[in-house]
Amino acid sequence: MNHLQELVDYTPKTSGEVYRNSKTKIYTDGTTNTIVSRASIFKDKYILTENTENKDEQKQDNIKLMREAYEDKIDKVYTILKRCGIMSTDFWELTSYENDDDFLCRLTNIGMSIHDYDYCNNYFKKKIPQEKSKSTSYPRADSVKRAKDQIFDYVLNNDFDYFFTGTINPELFDSKEPKDLLKPVQNWLKDRVKRDNMSYLMIAERHKKGGIHFHGLLRADKIKLEDSGTKLYEGHKKPISNDRAEKLGLYGGRTVYNLKSWKFGFTTCVPLVGDRMNTAFYVTKYITKDCKKIFGSFFWHSRNLKKPLIVIDDMDFDNLEAVESNGFKYIFKRGSENASE
Repeated sequence: MNHLQELVDYTPKTSGEVYRNSKTKIYTDGTTNTIVSRASIFKDKYILTENTENKDEQKQDNIKLMREAYEDKIDKVYTILKRCGIMSTDFWELTSYENDDDFLCRLTNIGMSIHDYDYCNNYFKKKIPQEKSKSTSYPRADSVKRAKDQIFDYVLNNDFDYFFTGTINPELFDSKEPKDLLKPVQNWLKDRVKRDNMSYLMIAERHKKGGIHFHGLLRADKIKLEDSGTKLYEGHKKPISNDRAEKLGLYGGRTVYNLKSWKFGFTTCVPLVGDRMNTAFYVTKYITKDCKKIFGSFFWHSRNLKKPLIVIDDMDFDNLEAVESNGFKYIFKRGSENASE
């Protein structure tokens, strides 16, 4: 089977994609985080309904959507196909078409009636020699930012109860070797989710001497904690024992607990205070440009965490009251702000 036939056979039957210029994340407390671009870069799905009472109207709507999605990409598609040797210049003139039927005909000639340049580009990546970038700084920064964004989404959209720190006892495990810790720690996490209905977000970090430890957020109704006999007080970074706190005249404070089921070393679990935003900022401080994917990823999370609702739409970029940076505008509103509007 040649490349052209593969592309034709791949063509979906009932759905497609179109691009819009804004993406809004809506969190469970009503908080919204919107990014608006000058260009239509956010991919949105639309449905091609075959069994509709008004097929002509549906067809025209689909043509309009496809025009919007393809017109700014069509030259690139043509270049890729030509480089792959699928067609000659005079076989398919993409630069002009007389009407909607002509437009559809030219697209469907190669099976591209409802999927876009991105698929075509990805499909032929292995068939077109790609120049490898000598610099790794940009992908690294992009990867860090993506991890921070994901953590923000999970923290803002889920209820956690405790900030967790777990160490590794070098007498029990090789605390410097990820391979020795990967399966035991992951099995412990899976067991806690199953037995205690625990939700978690966990970040692995190395000490200066190379030992691995964990920071994260936990929530579980059945989790077994025991009082460590210490508390955290405002203005003090480390927990203070109850006896010492009494001598220093410290009162209140947050009780520091130990997680009994953690079999790898020492633990602390501190009740969370304040809003989710502060918690998100605190947790993401562990993801920095010098941070390394100790276990192949920046963080772990349980599958029972909820992601924010994402809405793709078109917005009037020029008339939007927001600070512009590099062709983007950002609008962040807490749930209380949206409720008052």
